[in-house]
Amino acid sequence: MAAFMALVGLTLTASAEVRFASKEAAFTQGYSAYKSQQYKIAVPALKFAASRGVMRAKFFLAKIYSDSSGGWTDHGRAYGLLKGIVSQFSDVDPRDPRVAPFVAKSLTSIARYERDGLPEIGLKASTKRALVFFDHAARYFTDADAQFELAKHYLAGDGVETRVPFALNWLARLSRRGHAGAQAFLANLYWDGRYTVRDRVRALALITVAVENVNEEDRFWIEDLHQNIFCEASRKTRLRVQQVVGGWRQRFGRTQPIRSSDTELATFCLLYTSDAA
Repeated sequence: MAAFMALVGLTLTASAEVRFASKEAAFTQGYSAYKSQQYKIAVPALKFAASRGVMRAKFFLAKIYSDSSGGWTDHGRAYGLLKGIVSQFSDVDPRDPRVAPFVAKSLTSIARYERDGLPEIGLKASTKRALVFFDHAARYFTDADAQFELAKHYLAGDGVETRVPFALNWLARLSRRGHAGAQAFLANLYWDGRYTVRDRVRALALITVAVENVNEEDRFWIEDLHQNIFCEASRKTRLRVQQVVGGWRQRFGRTQPIRSSDTELATFCLLYTSDAA
């Protein structure tokens, strides 16, 4: 036991208070627990490191507090931690891989809070303020999530001048870079024929790739959209999409086979819907 405690860099006092040998050891312990979603272990370790100035500890602590599905939800604390990161590092070299990605994601997260508002701390919703944060993250740090959000604003003219071709081009570039949200959003546009010529094959191909790329935060809405589009697509469309996606994988270096879950989904569609013409 003593060897293990020394390995992870922590000690226990008689009162069972956790103490760490260093802020680096605390962050290592906290981040490891964060990745395995052991937040009860992660939070005290990350708090220890964050209180001693470890920026990444503040970031991952904010991620835990901003998770509405967890037992540690505290959006006010998350917002405060993110604002602290941005205030200190907003002009860091965007090419610095140790700091810049975390600042970019902090800017994007703050922008969403600003856009939606945060009543528990008296923060009123403001698209204007949100766009400032999105713009800095998108242009200075080239953050893909911020670019995705800005593209949607330009497409709808929400707080900015409507720029449909610009927004569609941005979404297309993000899709080619593997951004699941942009791929799914474009798929929906092609399926409905909004802002574009309706293209069911392209729509199903895009949403198929998006499901393969999706992260946990976006999984629910993207998988739900995939199910809806897949079930409404004809058998002919589905077969053509297999060829299209196969070509995309060769072009962009993807090697995943057609997912077995697609055949299961087809069975679901036949059971609960009429097969599309």
